[in-house]
Amino acid sequence: MIMQLKKILTFILCIIIFLSGCASYAKRIQGYLDNHPQVPDEIKQNLLTRKLVQGMNKQQARLILGKPQEIEKHLCTFGTLEIWNYGNCIYTSCSVLYFDANGQLTYFTQYRSQK
Repeated sequence: MIMQLKKILTFILCIIIFLSGCASYAKRIQGYLDNHPQVPDEIKQNLLTRKLVQGMNKQQARLILGKPQEIEKHLCTFGTLEIWNYGNCIYTSCSVLYFDANGQLTYFTQYRSQK
């Protein structure tokens, strides 16, 4: 009986933590959108649903995925390009984001490890 009660309480606690994280994300996004009314509708919709799209800026991408694990900077004739890495592509899944010299997301991909 006590074990069942512990399992139920643990489950309820997990739900509360999950929902508080969702509410926190929604507040961050709404605060960002309130301070940036010029954000195009397509970007707004994708921010609200936590989906990356080309054309987002670095701040918008960070709102969705958080701080990257690694940032690589490459100096080119037309400016500095950035590659943001999330996760470990060898052992787990990872995401890689590519930003142009203007700080716009130009390409992103996700890998899933086969191990």
